[in-house]
Amino acid sequence: MDGRHRSAGSAASARLRGEASSRGDRATGHTPQANAYAQIEATLPYATHSHIRDVFENGQAVDLDRVWPLFARANYKGFMSAEYEGEEDPSTGVPKLVEKIKTLCRKYSSV
Repeated sequence: MDGRHRSAGSAASARLRGEASSRGDRATGHTPQANAYAQIEATLPYATHSHIRDVFENGQAVDLDRVWPLFARANYKGFMSAEYEGEEDPSTGVPKLVEKIKTLCRKYSSV
């Protein structure tokens, strides 16, 4: 795999795990979540697929209503998969996440 094909969320996930923390982030006062959304946006022009998650690896909820306009503005046409990691029983949590994804796709789709 060359460096151009990457999941839109992988850089953000690394940041939230603390793998790429730096003094610059503390100095600017940016929260890990704010940096995660900026990193998602920065990777979208290169992404061919994305793993949609409902929570970051640090347990914070992902604001999918904030993420979807990023995909729309980037004219993202790649694949998406759902990764359910919530606290709710997967038999009820997964269908809710999938429905949320479908709703957001309909809302922001230009096709």
